[in-house]
Amino acid sequence: MTTSEPDSLTKPLVDWFNHNWTPSAIDGYDAAFLAALIEREKPRRAAEIGVATGLSTGLLACLMQQTGGGRIHAFDVLGHYYADPSKP
Repeated sequence: MTTSEPDSLTKPLVDWFNHNWTPSAIDGYDAAFLAALIEREKPRRAAEIGVATGLSTGLLACLMQQTGGGRIHAFDVLGHYYADPSKP
């Protein structure tokens, strides 16, 4: 599956993410791809390795909730926010 151009349903998501994008976070095209994948597959379990900011983890959880729910397990080697060790 490729997402070269967002369709009318994912364009607002792409625009919002690209406007609010920060380095090392997913961008709007990544978000649109994940949304299309979750909508198509409707997984009940997912795992993410390397959560960095947690943005994609939260997005996956929301998308899974909208398609019937499920569980996401997120793993990272750091026990704190990667850009600021004082934040858990």
